[in-house]
Amino acid sequence: MKKTALAIAIIFFLTMTSCGSKNSSLGKNPQTVQMSEMYLKEAKISLVDSLDSILCLDKSGNHILAFGEKNGGYIVYITDNAFADYRSFSFSSKENEVVKNACMSKLGKVAILTVLNDEIMLYIFDTDGEVSQEINLGKVEYNTENDITITADGADFIINFNNEFLLAVSVDGTIQGEIDCNNKMILGLSANNEGISTVILGNGGYIETAQVIGTELSNIQKTVDLSTSPYAVCGGNDEYSIFANFNDGLYGLKENTWIRLTDYVDNSFSAVELWEIQLINENEFAALIKKDGEQHLILLTERDISEINSRRTLTFAVFGDASNYIGDEIRAFNNTNKNYRIELKTYNGGNYIENTKLMREDILSGNIPDIIQNNPGQLSPDSFGARESLFVDMYELIDNDSQLSRDDFIDGYLESMDFKGKLLEISPGFTVNTMTVKDKYLNGLTSWTFDEMIDIINSRPEEMGIIPNFEVYTRSVYMLEMIDYCSFIDFENASCCYDSDEFINIMKAVQENKIGMTTAENESFLNDEDFKYSNGARNFIDDNYLIDVTPLRSADDIQTVVNAKFSEPCNFIGFPAKEVSRVSFSPDENRCFSIMRSCDYPEGAWEFIRDSFFTD
Repeated sequence: MKKTALAIAIIFFLTMTSCGSKNSSLGKNPQTVQMSEMYLKEAKISLVDSLDSILCLDKSGNHILAFGEKNGGYIVYITDNAFADYRSFSFSSKENEVVKNACMSKLGKVAILTVLNDEIMLYIFDTDGEVSQEINLGKVEYNTENDITITADGADFIINFNNEFLLAVSVDGTIQGEIDCNNKMILGLSANNEGISTVILGNGGYIETAQVIGTELSNIQKTVDLSTSPYAVCGGNDEYSIFANFNDGLYGLKENTWIRLTDYVDNSFSAVELWEIQLINENEFAALIKKDGEQHLILLTERDISEINSRRTLTFAVFGDASNYIGDEIRAFNNTNKNYRIELKTYNGGNYIENTKLMREDILSGNIPDIIQNNPGQLSPDSFGARESLFVDMYELIDNDSQLSRDDFIDGYLESMDFKGKLLEISPGFTVNTMTVKDKYLNGLTSWTFDEMIDIINSRPEEMGIIPNFEVYTRSVYMLEMIDYCSFIDFENASCCYDSDEFINIMKAVQENKIGMTTAENESFLNDEDFKYSNGARNFIDDNYLIDVTPLRSADDIQTVVNAKFSEPCNFIGFPAKEVSRVSFSPDENRCFSIMRSCDYPEGAWEFIRDSFFTD
């Protein structure tokens, strides 16, 4: 079998020894999000395929509004809930007029909102598609280049200025006044299941919902903080007052509790790709998907649960919006694998440390997921005392795998995550820690000992620095930057070998060659008001410095160093050691996974990790 894609990328790095030329954080949650289950299947709605772009969806009674651009103009489509029949009419903007948004009122009238020469214009169309009113609302003290949307409030309207303030406008164009939202961020606005305009507000520590009555807010309720703004909001059904699409799935508001209904892992899109949503029947939605530079209007209906239950389910516990950056792999697996499916368990309330604590408590209390996303330093196999009994040794799974073997991984990769001969976690990506030097200063060396590095440092041009900005550091800090100091630490036994001959000799060499400052010199320099760091973009091109120690996280990083930072032949030579240079690996903190020993289907869990992250 060929090397994995990851291995190929890193092999490219290792062999290139000489080369030429919409969201906002809100804070901690006071409640816990409740979970439910809604599985949705999707079907494309071809009604508005002819639109170049869809600006908005809206709903009034049994009618759906789709408004967008076509051939430089604008088209309004109005259809029924079954999308079986529709009527349409066009709207032509004036010169310099910018079309912002549209909505449909309780009376079936369509309102189109525009900006013309910094003045807010409101066009109201009768049900026959003819303009009944053209209303100039005048200049508003607001930057009209930002987002402006309009929502029907019964027969009247509410204009939302970039989620900063709301303006109530009557159907005859009278400005009723600004709606006082107590200086809170406006996260979403929609009529609820009773037709009452409901606003979602962010307060820095929790989410509030409130009903809009005239220009006042009433029935203000605190709810759980979901840490992000919703991408889309719509009216609810008999069970939920409103629905909102947050960054980890679709939620329904039941009384005062947000309940997550689905995370879209069985669909072709992620939550961040769903931009508009409207409930058209009980648990049936029309949604606008924007993905890969294209947009689609789709119908979401409940999927038969037996289709889901026919496969073995594996729970995958993740933090925050992890479903967005590994969601494509999960969806691809769920849509192709006949035996298993992945179900996300998301810890997405409060801050990252609190989420980690909640996952740890679940694991220790026996509520254990099948696969977990590790949090290096806070939640990993090393952070559990009885770790060997909690986690699966993936070496055993690899050794029994007919498609993948240990030999398919580059040397040092699996070993960098090894614990007492066991592979309790694995990451599909990692950082390569190395040193880079121009070939012309290495005198043919492709690896070096510490003595060889000291010789090259001492023979460098007189005005050349060693590492950018590091001449201002103490000798001890300088030394640690110049070696792979983690290689002197035994993490498994919580010990170190800083008293080894090699480590002591390195310290002596730094001291004797006066590399870096003494502690006294450092303190004096840092207190100098004229002190400035050197941060030139041409440090290496102009030969101002000798060694680059920037970690490499991708093949793009490698190309940037070679072609842009150095712009002439260079060598990724590694950190100096007693005999051979060292290159170390650090796992990708966001994508480091473990399979739990309690998992009923460890082979299925490994199949997901292998197929999703280690394919050819």
